[in-house]
Amino acid sequence: MRRAVRFPTNPEELPAILGMSTHVPPADATRSATWNSVHTAALQTLPRSLRLLGVAAPDIDDLVQDVLLAAYESLDRFDPDYPASASPPPPREADSAVDPPRQAPEPGPGAPVIETPHRPCPAAPRAVPRAREASERDDTFAEELRLLTAARERLTAGDPAGALRQIAVHEQRFPGGQLKNVRERLRTVALARVAAPEQGATGSEPSR
Repeated sequence: MRRAVRFPTNPEELPAILGMSTHVPPADATRSATWNSVHTAALQTLPRSLRLLGVAAPDIDDLVQDVLLAAYESLDRFDPDYPASASPPPPREADSAVDPPRQAPEPGPGAPVIETPHRPCPAAPRAVPRAREASERDDTFAEELRLLTAARERLTAGDPAGALRQIAVHEQRFPGGQLKNVRERLRTVALARVAAPEQGATGSEPSR
C-alpha cells in the first residue's frame, strides 16, 4: 500500500516529504511560480478526468501523486511557451518537386476511335427493390396493427366474439406476422371472456 503523500504548493518542501535526495535544484521565483501553476492545474483536472476514465476512487489519489511527482522531477524541462514558439519543420525538397501531370498522347489522324461501352452501375438496380421491400414491410406492419387494434377495441367494448373474428382475419392474412405474439395474447383474453362473459362486463382493456 502506498503511503499518503501531501503535495505542497512550495516546491522546496517536496524533496523532504517524498524522501528524495538533496540534489534537487533549489527553488527560485520562476520555478516556484511554474510549480504552482502545474500543481493547481493538476489538482483541478486530474481527479475528475480519472473518475471519467473509470479509475477506482481509492486509486485516484495514488495516480495524482505519481503525476505530480513526475511533473516536479521534470520541472526544469517544462516550457509553457513551447506550443506557441515551435515552428513547423521546413518542407522537404522531395515534397516540393512534384512531377507535372502526364497527358495522354493524342491519336493520329488515321487512328480508329474506340468507344467504351457504357456499363450501368451494379448497385443502381438494387436500390429500387430494397426501397420497395422496406415500403412493403411498413405497409404490412400497418395492416397488422390495424386488425389487432380493431380486435382490442372489440374486447374493450365487451364483444369478445367480434374480437375473435378480427383475430381470425389477422391469422389468415398474416399467419407468421410481426405481431403474432400480440395476436395470441388477444386470442387468449377473448376466449376467456367468451367462456366467462361476466369478465368482459368491466370493460377492462387487455394488457399489451
